[in-house]
Amino acid sequence: MNGTLRFVTALFALLLLAAPNLSAQGEPAGGDEVTPSEIRARYEAIAGDFESRMKAFQDAFAELKTDEERRQHYEENYPDAGAIALPLLALAKEHPQVVGFEAVEWAMDNRVGGPARKAALELLAEHFLSDPRIADMLWNFAYDIDANTGSLLRAVMKTSDDEKTLGIAHYAFAKHLQGQVSFAGYYTDAEETEKTQMAEYFGEETIASLTDLDSAAVERECESLFAKIVESYGEIPSMRGSDTLGDIAGRDLFELRNLSVGKQAPEIEGEDLFGSTFKLSDYRGKVIFLDFWGDW
Repeated sequence: MNGTLRFVTALFALLLLAAPNLSAQGEPAGGDEVTPSEIRARYEAIAGDFESRMKAFQDAFAELKTDEERRQHYEENYPDAGAIALPLLALAKEHPQVVGFEAVEWAMDNRVGGPARKAALELLAEHFLSDPRIADMLWNFAYDIDANTGSLLRAVMKTSDDEKTLGIAHYAFAKHLQGQVSFAGYYTDAEETEKTQMAEYFGEETIASLTDLDSAAVERECESLFAKIVESYGEIPSMRGSDTLGDIAGRDLFELRNLSVGKQAPEIEGEDLFGSTFKLSDYRGKVIFLDFWGDW
C-alpha cells in the first residue's frame, strides 16, 4: 500500500471512530446511552474495511504473472493492519467490555507491531489479566520478543489464579526469553538498514532491552521456568497434538541442560554399517562428524 492509500485508510477508520453521535464518554450527542450494537457496528465497519482491502489485494495478486509484478504489488498495496488496529483499539479502550478482547485478538491475529501492538498489550493488561479467555491467546506470545510482551506475561504469572493460564504463561515467558537471546545475536550482526526496520517494528524499547541481556542469567531463568512447568503444570494440554505442557517443557529442559552450546553431548549408542556396536563416548577427545539421515 502506498503512502497516500495508507493515510486514507487510517483517516477513514479514525473518522468512523469520531462520528458526531459518539462523545468521548461513549454517548450520543443527544444524551442517550450508546448501545452495544452501535459500538459493535463501528467495530465491524473498521475491521470490515481491512477485510475488503485484503480481498482486493489478494484478487489482484492472483492475476499477476511475474515475480516482479507480485513483489511490486505487495510492496505498494498490501493492507496496513497497524493503521486499522490503532482505531480499533481506540474504540476498544472506550468500550472494553463490548469489543476489547475481540480487538486485541484482531491485533494479534494480524501480527501488528509498533504502537498498535503496544496498545493491544496495554488493553489486555488493564482489563483481561484474570479473564480465562486469555489462556489460549498466550500461545501467540511464546516466540514474541517484544519487551511489552515480557511485561504482560510477568503480570499474568503474578495475577492469574487460573491453572491453565498460569501454565501457558510460564511456558510462553520462557520461550519469549529464549527468543530474545536468539534475536539479540541476530540483531548484533545485522546490516544497519535491517536494524532500522527491526527498530520500527519492535520499537526502540525492545531493541534497547536486547542490548542489555545477560544470556547466562536468562538461561538459568528459563531452566527454572521449564522445571516448574513440569512439576506444577505438567498435565495441562498443549497445542501440539496429544502433548501436555509437561511433555514440551520437558523436552525444552532436556535441550537446555544437555544440547546447548558448550554442554557435553549425551551418550549415543548404535550399530555401524557392518553391525558393530559403538558409543559416542568411545571417541571422546577426537573430532567427530555426525551425519543423520534416513530413507523415508
